[in-house]
Amino acid sequence: MATKVQQRLIKLGRRLEQSPENRNASGGLRMTVFGATGQLGGNLVEMLGAAGSKMICPYRGDEQEVRHLRPSVDYGNIGFIPYDVRDRDVVREAIEGSDVVINLIGKHYQTGHVFGQVNFSYSDVNVKASQTIAEISKEMGVPRLIQMSSLAADLQSPSTWARTKAEGEIATVEAFPGATIVRSAPMFGFRDRLTNWNATTATNGLGLGMGGVGIPLVDGGKAKIAPVSVVDVAKVIKILADDDKYAGKLLELAGPDEYTYRELAEFCLETTQVRCPLTEIPGPAAEWLGWSLTKLHPLAPIFREPTFTEDQARLYQLDQLVADDSNALKLEDFAALGVEPTHMEAIAFQWLHRFKEGGHFKEVEGYH
Repeated sequence: MATKVQQRLIKLGRRLEQSPENRNASGGLRMTVFGATGQLGGNLVEMLGAAGSKMICPYRGDEQEVRHLRPSVDYGNIGFIPYDVRDRDVVREAIEGSDVVINLIGKHYQTGHVFGQVNFSYSDVNVKASQTIAEISKEMGVPRLIQMSSLAADLQSPSTWARTKAEGEIATVEAFPGATIVRSAPMFGFRDRLTNWNATTATNGLGLGMGGVGIPLVDGGKAKIAPVSVVDVAKVIKILADDDKYAGKLLELAGPDEYTYRELAEFCLETTQVRCPLTEIPGPAAEWLGWSLTKLHPLAPIFREPTFTEDQARLYQLDQLVADDSNALKLEDFAALGVEPTHMEAIAFQWLHRFKEGGHFKEVEGYH
C-alpha cells in the first residue's frame, strides 16, 4: 500500500522508481532542509543526494556558506534560497512543493552585534523559527515535518537554550500535530563542538589570555552524556523522511557509550597526546567565566563564534542521557534498518589527529 507521500507523488505525476545510489539517482521526493549548512545538515544532504532526493536548502549569509553542499547532489537536484526566517513569504517560497520539511536550525549561542544588541536570541531560533516553519508547512499541505531537538530539552532546565528547545518542540507540535521530533545527545564527528572543543581548548585555550585555564571541568566534570555519531543521526533522519509510520513520533538518539565530561576530556587528551591541565571550576564560577568571555573580553564584539558561554557552562552541569523508562524510539530501534550505533573511540582519531604534534605520522617508523 502506498504511503501518503507516495500517493501525493502519484497524484502529481512524479515518478517513484528508485535508481541506484550515486548513479544519477532519482528518488522522487522533494525536500526542504533548513539548517543544511551545519555538521548534521551537511551529512544529511549528502545522504539524501545519493538517494536522488531533490532539495531546497535555504541559507543565511552569502553563497560561500553552501557551496560545499553542491558536489553531494546530482546536478539540478539541489537549489539554494537566501532567506530570513522572519520573512514568512520567503519561508513559504522555500517550502512550496516540498513533500518533507526538515528543520535542523539551531545555535548554541545568541548572535549579537557591537554594544550587546542581540540579533537572534535562543527564543528567536529555537521557538519562533520552529513555529514559523511548522505553521507554514501545515498551511501549504506538506505531508511530513521533522524537527530536530535535544536530549537536554526541558521546560524546567537552568539552561535557557535547553528550555527554548523544549518550548520549540511544543510550538512545533501545536502548529503541525503530525510532526516528528528528534532529540539527540551531543553529536560527535569531523565538525563537532564536542571533541574538537576539548582539543582546541587544550591547544589554544579559551581565548586571548585564557590559555592557562586549560580545559575547564564545570562542577568537576561529573555530568554524564552519551555522545552519538552525527552520521548515525543523519541516517535516522533519512529513514524518517522516507516512511510515514514515524509521523507524530518522538525519538531520542544517544550513542552506545556513556562518558562524564572529565572522561571525555581525558579521552581527547589521550588521543591527541596534548599535555594540558584539567581545571575543576565550580558551576557559578564557570558561568561567570562564560559570561566574561562573551561580554568583557576585549575581542568579544568581533568573535564570529564564542569559545565558551554562560549557558554552555549550565549545560555542562546537566546529564544528557535517555531515561530508562522513556517510551520514545531509540537509536537501537533502527538497527534492523542498518543504523548500528557507532562507538566514538573507534573513529575519533580520524579528525583529532590534526591536533597531535606531527599529526598521525609522528609515531610511524620511516617518517621523520
